[in-house]
Amino acid sequence: MNAIPRTDIQKFVKDITKMSGGLVVSPYKSGKGSTPTAIHLAILLAIFLTGYVVVSDDTTPISADASAVRGWFSANVRAFRTRKATLDPELVAAEANPLVITVKQDRTGNFKKINDAIKSIPEGNTRRVIIRIGAGEYREKITIERTKPFITFYGSPNAMPTITQSGTALQYGTMDSATVIVYSDYFMAANIIFKVC
Repeated sequence: MNAIPRTDIQKFVKDITKMSGGLVVSPYKSGKGSTPTAIHLAILLAIFLTGYVVVSDDTTPISADASAVRGWFSANVRAFRTRKATLDPELVAAEANPLVITVKQDRTGNFKKINDAIKSIPEGNTRRVIIRIGAGEYREKITIERTKPFITFYGSPNAMPTITQSGTALQYGTMDSATVIVYSDYFMAANIIFKVC
């Protein structure tokens, strides 16, 4: 088996340790000792990559040309009723009876803040909840917990709302510094601007 130079693996481990927030620690002491091999590298990669990994089997990318998007959609996404049998039964059941709630800053909706709308959704939710968000800039740090699946953020294509917040990694830590964090299954967003300050 070919050995990987110690300096390469030490640099890799140092980088992985930084990215993982210190969760990965080098098993090698400085000085003389065994040279790390490909097996050692594979073990380190396995430790680092045990989080969620998203893999796409989509071989036809969506066109950057806005006029071609409708054609791509027609060619690659079949209507819900024709693909219902291939979907997760929980998703099919959730889509059968959606609930629409509105968020508007002028208080003409059900809620003034997106977080308040999310709080109104019960844990263990089993139906699609469409949160229709009115125009404007919403300065909120939003987290959708695992226990609240089937949530959709929907904004008007003619007056897209902006979701932003000015938090930093220094304030919240790298993992929690995002404006919107989604842990739940089957989340969707359409016609929403996510802005970084």
